[in-house]
Formats: sequence, C-alpha cells, structure tokens
Amino acid sequence: MAATGRQARSPTPSVAEPREATVHEAKTHLSRLLAEVEAGGTVIITRRGKPVAKLEPLSPRGPRRPGSMKGLISIDERFFDPLPEDELRAWEGD
Repeated sequence: MAATGRQARSPTPSVAEPREATVHEAKTHLSRLLAEVEAGGTVIITRRGKPVAKLEPLSPRGPRRPGSMKGLISIDERFFDPLPEDELRAWEGD
C-alpha cells in the first residue's frame, strides 16, 4: 500500500496515547470525537500539523459543600449600603 503521509489510526485509540485530528476532522466528526473523550481518550486538534487544542475528559467534581469557603472570603459591610443615585440610574438603564 502506498504511503499517503497520514498516520494509520486505530478506531479506538488507547487511553494512554492521544489521538490527533485536524480542524476539518474535528468539525466533521465532533460527536465521534466526544464519544472517544467520554470513553477516557484524549484528542489533540491540529491546524497545519501543529497542535492547537486538546479535548480531554473533565475531572469529576465532588458535591458542593455549603460553608466550604468560610474564612477564605469576606464581604465588606459597605456592600449592603444603598447605591448613589447616579449609579442606581445607570444600573436601571435610565
């Protein structure tokens, strides 16, 4: 078989080895690439042979815990003061 300059790819790449896709392939086959990512794969999107983006699974977020930021942030008591009239008009679109 003659070489075409393209690498042969397996239909389902291993999790350890990222798969490359051109921008055109990514636009044409986004659903398929997302399915690969959902299965744990990584896809590197290239433009003219150079990597420009990486599709990879999001790390799962744990449940939100109320109060987990306690002591790390504070709200100045002036936050609750009434706004000056000119700023209030600007917010209300007058």
